[in-house]
Amino acid sequence: MSNAKVHIPLSKSITNRCLLLQAYSGQSFLKKKDISQSDDSVLIQNILQAPLQNCQSFDLKNCGTALRFLTAYFAFTPYTQILTGSNRLCERPIKPLVDSLLELGAQIEYVKKKGYAPLSIHPPKKIKKSCTLDSSKSSQFLSALLLLGGFLPKGLTINITSKSIASQAYAQMTFSLIKMFGIDVKINPTKNKIHIPPSQNTHFYSYAEKDYSSLAYIYLWVLASDKTARVKVSSLFSLQPDFIATRLMPKWGITQTFKNNTLLISKENTTITPKEKTLNVRNMPDLFLTFIAAAIIKKTPLKIRHFEVLQYKESNRIQAAKEILRALHIDTLISKTKFHIIRFPKKYPSKIKIESKQDHRIIMSFVPLTLLGIKVQIKDLYHVKKSFPQYLEEFERFKTA
Repeated sequence: MSNAKVHIPLSKSITNRCLLLQAYSGQSFLKKKDISQSDDSVLIQNILQAPLQNCQSFDLKNCGTALRFLTAYFAFTPYTQILTGSNRLCERPIKPLVDSLLELGAQIEYVKKKGYAPLSIHPPKKIKKSCTLDSSKSSQFLSALLLLGGFLPKGLTINITSKSIASQAYAQMTFSLIKMFGIDVKINPTKNKIHIPPSQNTHFYSYAEKDYSSLAYIYLWVLASDKTARVKVSSLFSLQPDFIATRLMPKWGITQTFKNNTLLISKENTTITPKEKTLNVRNMPDLFLTFIAAAIIKKTPLKIRHFEVLQYKESNRIQAAKEILRALHIDTLISKTKFHIIRFPKKYPSKIKIESKQDHRIIMSFVPLTLLGIKVQIKDLYHVKKSFPQYLEEFERFKTA
């Protein structure tokens, strides 16, 4: 069994939040080595570093994080800015965040269709200190306000009006990060209220983590091959919700040991018929496609719960997964409330065509099927640069090790 050394990128989720905190605070605390080189992070960094001028237009491409975080950021600057992006970005929800910012005194107009980008953002009127928020469609609405709150003149009180927070663990990552830097956050769960007083005793420093959603793809490579992987991860601590992959993948046949800041990943040798698994992706939506790929590789029946927000991602990932499973002749039961992978063919088709839909996670989740001997045709592979710029190079190095 060959052993391959694999490099994974830094977390863009951590970098993007730190870039916003750096801009709000006016402190250049991030070291270059601690900044993700993902397309999303480079885009946000370039925009935040550009001199502020009136009536600039920024193309955010298909970066939902940039749209949400920068809408909040530009809403309280003294210049008019226009935020636009790809056709898909202009289909993704932004109205709940805009409504909250309008309550705070922001002046934001919809350029074309109400509720969606492009947005024209003007200098604010009198800045208020409280707002309501419907966070049922995206945790990034809440994260955008959490990053902003401590830098408003009177702080910020957020009254959550929705019954649930979509992908709440990602909002928790933002909570943890700002508190780590000394920004106070007070939560009243009984009243669904969050209060962030004006920041006074902050202590920012350069912070980075390896990306654990990227690590999850390496697990797929190992599951689909007879190789092992060595991945440098520095520690087995992370603020990222997708760190849960290190706990879940052993249930899919992965074995791993951590020594000298390196994770050695291999798979169990077993012929036992896999039992049906149940997965709740509410707090790890970015792993939805990853575990569908694991089910395909292991031919393991799978029931997935709380997947509804996946329709609002870079693509409609529910529909994308349905199309891929159908192409592989896998029996499913999929509706608005059910996502069941039921039965697998004795042999998969020798060739399938997958539409990338300009979605990096579709590409990275299903390229590993080539390790099963399936010829997978996917166009626009360059979209992996959105989060894992060297994915294809690392994959080729793993295959030939």
